[in-house]
Amino acid sequence: MIPIAHIVKTQIKLQQAKPNANLGAVIGSKGINVTHFCNEFNKITKFPKGALHPVIITIYKDKTFKITVKQKTTSTLIKEVLPITHTSFISNNLLKQVALRKLKDLNTKCIKKAIQIIKGCAKSMGLTPN
Repeated sequence: MIPIAHIVKTQIKLQQAKPNANLGAVIGSKGINVTHFCNEFNKITKFPKGALHPVIITIYKDKTFKITVKQKTTSTLIKEVLPITHTSFISNNLLKQVALRKLKDLNTKCIKKAIQIIKGCAKSMGLTPN
């Protein structure tokens, strides 16, 4: 197994990675060819185009890399499930929907604990769970 040199966490829009200054500063400084990375990233991210997702890039000593695309951020998922009339309340049912979608990225596998985590994020966004 090749030793890990760096682990980089960033956010990139699916199928829209471009070799720009921001991405170059993040991974180019670690010795990764940014154009090659963008081509690989765009090849493996099929759906939904343009959605911003957290990405973990594991860079190995031999300058190869592994891309792990996570679920959308919790705040983005909450915004997606809220009704268009955007109130300051979020129902327990909507919290559960977000928790189910985000469960594989959370540090728990228990749905009740996952709902508590999502509830905390909702509160930090100024929403009141009811």
